[in-house]
Amino acid sequence: MSPEEKDQKIESLEQEIQVLRQKIAELERRLGLDSQTSSKPPSSDGLKKADKIRTKSLREKGKRPSGGQFGHAGQT
Repeated sequence: MSPEEKDQKIESLEQEIQVLRQKIAELERRLGLDSQTSSKPPSSDGLKKADKIRTKSLREKGKRPSGGQFGHAGQT
């Protein structure tokens, strides 16, 4: 490969890198959008937003075991 061909190849690769960096920046910007930071409806947030909202229940666990009375034959 001649020096001129190498220079052309380097230039084309640098241009391709620039295009790819712009695409990455746009995709990262889109990932950061949700209904709070854009005009998208809340239904488009998906499960990601539900995980942020969900909290641990404040109810205490019951003292009695679950199920029917011990020794009682169930109906199936």
